[in-house]
Amino acid sequence: AEAAELINQQPDAVRAIMVEHVRLPEPLKQSYPVPRFPRLGVPDKQALETIATWLKDRKVINSTVEFGNVVNGSFLP
Repeated sequence: AEAAELINQQPDAVRAIMVEHVRLPEPLKQSYPVPRFPRLGVPDKQALETIATWLKDRKVINSTVEFGNVVNGSFLP
């Protein structure tokens, strides 16, 4: 959470690190926007259920996913 806040508040302060690790083409190194990061939070229940249904329909998973069994917000600040 602290890193995301730092990046969002001072994107140019982390540009050199991003450029080094992302391997941007030379012409984009100074102009490519540093991505913004959302605040940490649990996933949306509806979104999780939609994804789980999609995975189950395609036989990627074979059981129903219960939101409370896979999401625990107590680990977040």
